[in-house]
Amino acid sequence: MSRKQKREAERSGEARIEERIAFLRREIERHNRLYYQDARPEITDAEYDALFRELEELEKRYPLFADPSSPTTRVGADSVPARRTVKHRYPLLSLDNTYSLGELREFDRRVREVVRKPVYSVEPKVDGVAVALVYNEGKLLQAATRGDGITGEDVTENVRTIRTLPRKIASRAAWVRGELHLRGEVYFSRRRFAVLVREMEERGEVPFANPRNSAAGTLKLLDSAEVARRGLEIFIHSVVGTRESHFNSLDRLEKAGFPVVPDRTLCRDFEEIEREVEERRARRRTYDFDTDGLVVKVDDPEAQRELGEKSRSPRWAIAFKYEPETAETKLLDIECQVGRTGVITPVARLEPVLLSGTTVSSASLHNEEEIRRLDIRIGDRVRVQKAGDIIPQVVGVIPAETRSESFRMPTRCPACDTKLVREEGMVKWKCPNPECVAKIRARILHFASRSAMDISGLGDKTLESLLAARLVRDPADLYSLTVEELARLPRMGEKSAANLVRSIQESRFRPLHRLIVALGIPNVGEKTARDLEETFGSLDALRNATREDLASIGDIGEIVAGSIRDFFDDPAEAEVIRRLGEAGVRAVTEKARRRSLSDGPWAGKKVVVTGVVPGMTREEAEEAVRRLGGRAQSSVSGRTDLVIFGEGAGLKLEKARKLGIETMPAEEFATMVRKSG
Repeated sequence: MSRKQKREAERSGEARIEERIAFLRREIERHNRLYYQDARPEITDAEYDALFRELEELEKRYPLFADPSSPTTRVGADSVPARRTVKHRYPLLSLDNTYSLGELREFDRRVREVVRKPVYSVEPKVDGVAVALVYNEGKLLQAATRGDGITGEDVTENVRTIRTLPRKIASRAAWVRGELHLRGEVYFSRRRFAVLVREMEERGEVPFANPRNSAAGTLKLLDSAEVARRGLEIFIHSVVGTRESHFNSLDRLEKAGFPVVPDRTLCRDFEEIEREVEERRARRRTYDFDTDGLVVKVDDPEAQRELGEKSRSPRWAIAFKYEPETAETKLLDIECQVGRTGVITPVARLEPVLLSGTTVSSASLHNEEEIRRLDIRIGDRVRVQKAGDIIPQVVGVIPAETRSESFRMPTRCPACDTKLVREEGMVKWKCPNPECVAKIRARILHFASRSAMDISGLGDKTLESLLAARLVRDPADLYSLTVEELARLPRMGEKSAANLVRSIQESRFRPLHRLIVALGIPNVGEKTARDLEETFGSLDALRNATREDLASIGDIGEIVAGSIRDFFDDPAEAEVIRRLGEAGVRAVTEKARRRSLSDGPWAGKKVVVTGVVPGMTREEAEEAVRRLGGRAQSSVSGRTDLVIFGEGAGLKLEKARKLGIETMPAEEFATMVRKSG
């Protein structure tokens, strides 16, 4: 090859590189807008990270194509002009991230070149929406989204609806004076997200794909009453500009009543960090919030200043991400289910596949439009992921070589053959028949569910037998069932029948907010039910409330108030409530329940739960602690009375043993909870 040909070849190769760099910049900018502004990402975090790293590598190798406006030099996306924008006093930087323990070790090596004996704070990486908070003289002054890292959108009014976030710091300490700058992640708990998805599906709306998208979309709403109803939460993860260590500054905030990122640990070498990575791999599934990894931060603020920052990220922190858990399987069929309000939901029946520790054989397809968007057909291979590690969803399709016909929604109810209807502007089809057996079945299962009346032993098969024998037609019928009637059902012996009757009778004294959830009032989830309990104190007072009374409650707007009033005005619902009262259903208020807890076996004890508790999420375990009279704490200290430990328990258990704190195996705790009822 001649010199001329070589030069032309080099120029041709450089042109291809330049084209690739330009393409990557356009794609990353587009995905930034979808993620930060629209809250509807098209690709996974891992796919985005791969694009970003490729661009970083190409820009390093070919500096002649450098561009100061490249997405590798800044954070997020330009702010949307729909809201007032505010300039961050301290830029909101992003974090470098890695999926590799080798790169995590390299991070530790780079830190040790500057800091002799670094101490690291290790904490969960909350998958939420980044916000900057400013307090002035102890009062919440401003909340803003990340935006482009320099300016963000003002979301102060919406953030003020977060109940766990103090609007005013109840302290006169020196650290409260002047301006206090905090960083946090706004999120939906997994439990709350599951409720929101169910409510949206029942209303015929397209639900959010995952908790992070849902939080981002909610934070942008202009109706603060609706934001409050949805129930956002927040974790504070950083104090900006403090001279106190990162770990201690969060401890101080926690004592002042702030919700700070939980499950924090200090590590003094890479081996301890590596152990945390492995232990948290399983433990993260017990959290009631989404996390895709952990964050490692140098704890000392002076060391942070020595290490400094790059254009878009600090040199003193890194995020370690776990590979996203997805599974590929075959779509065997698409079935249509009837919900308790009559909404028809298409469900993917899948070849069973292991995902996030459980076998998945079905996934919601939400509605007809989602099926059309995915162009999913029976016989295709599909990629399945769990939204918030709870709800399986189809996130991708690999078309079969020979494809079947496109799926068509039925025009008649698959359970009772009634013609389906669709309200104007809605994407969901509904069965209007009040006697539809599928609606009755779904309603009773909801009534008996764990978040409602918590009737153990009343599962699908048992309820099918009860419906077939015409022993129940609505929730009130449950309370008239006898052991003799149940014992005659298929696969139901006398002992099982007695246990079910006992569980039904015990449910008569559940907290009022659980009964409100159990009734299935449209647009009313657990959070709104708690608000109604706190405001009205009894079911009778709630039933007599006017629309104006209901709408005046801070977190309830006109739409929800109308739903509640319409529900209680329905004669059929009024009859069910009357019969529940006759059956002795006497819901108790939370205040009365708290008084009874003062006599619990752990009354006044400070209890920490660490590791996996069999059959419970972390939040369920902590709620069980409270039912036993104890106070659930997130960190171990000299004032802790008891540490419950399960599989994956780490430094908290070690610290408890060093301090001589009493410990209890998680299995023993689970047994104690079951026996206590």
